[in-house]
Amino acid sequence: SEGQNIIAGVNSGFFDSNDGISRGFHIEKGEPVYVNNPDVVKSLANHSWGITVFTDGTASVGKKGFSGKVKAGGKEFSWRSMNDTIMRNVSSSYQINLYDSHYKQYPHSSNTKLTNKLAKNALYVIAEYTDAPMKVNAGYAAAKVVSISDGRSSSLSNPPYITSDKQVGISLSGAQAEEFKTLVSVGSTVEFRCDMTIEGETTRPIYTQNSTMYHIFKDGKDNMSSVGSSSSLHTTHDPITFPVVSQDKKTLWLVQVDGRQGWYSCGICPDEMVVLAKKLGGYNMTNVDGGGSSVMWVYDSAAGKGQVVNSVSDSKGERSCLNYMLVKVK
Repeated sequence: SEGQNIIAGVNSGFFDSNDGISRGFHIEKGEPVYVNNPDVVKSLANHSWGITVFTDGTASVGKKGFSGKVKAGGKEFSWRSMNDTIMRNVSSSYQINLYDSHYKQYPHSSNTKLTNKLAKNALYVIAEYTDAPMKVNAGYAAAKVVSISDGRSSSLSNPPYITSDKQVGISLSGAQAEEFKTLVSVGSTVEFRCDMTIEGETTRPIYTQNSTMYHIFKDGKDNMSSVGSSSSLHTTHDPITFPVVSQDKKTLWLVQVDGRQGWYSCGICPDEMVVLAKKLGGYNMTNVDGGGSSVMWVYDSAAGKGQVVNSVSDSKGERSCLNYMLVKVK
């Protein structure tokens, strides 16, 4: 919109287009938006990396580690996911999960037959932040409980979806739900925190992050071993979008290469991505979603407008993606 000063943008992390759920973590303006549950994290090990931009202006493409805590009545509990499909059913393994206004009941507003359900037999505690929302690696954020809905003994006919950006919901089940309920009531204060490590080290506050696949170019060297020898990435040429970071972590290149279009562009494979990363002067590189999702938009100051500058490979044209990375003038 007018006044946003956006000068460029590319498609970003991988996602489930049917449900509108991110594959891997997603952080927006410091706030955690998607955190997959541990089972999904384990099954999607190829999404263990991410393009991370810190609030100090540096960047990384390293592996991520996560820890989430919620405090009530002086006791600390672990939360396991945020805005994840696990919200559809209670889990005996992961009894505390968060959601907010990003968890859409109707991921496609034009199709109300497709829904992201909320379990009807969970305990729901809805809280409103008293100041700023929870941010990654920024300590606890306080919130006041505004409602409690308990569907454990009698199923809820209308589980509480959230529409306010100021609110956050806790879905609880099992023994942890029983204990948590004894510690809170409407008007109580609860506190939330989200912490993330990169490459095993505690990091600075994060501004934005999208999950990626593999660490193809690491510390100035080819790291195709992270892909695995049997992967088709070694032989397949595709349209691709990939971020490259300099050795001092202060420069980030966002690269988009077309493909799947005979006599125009055949695409690129990771070995060739490594060559390009080196030519740019990069030191680390990973890749975000590619194929028909690959797109780059650039603002033309002379024309006073922006446009897609690449040739999108999908036959229907530019694909509607769940998330993008935008470059803004600050």
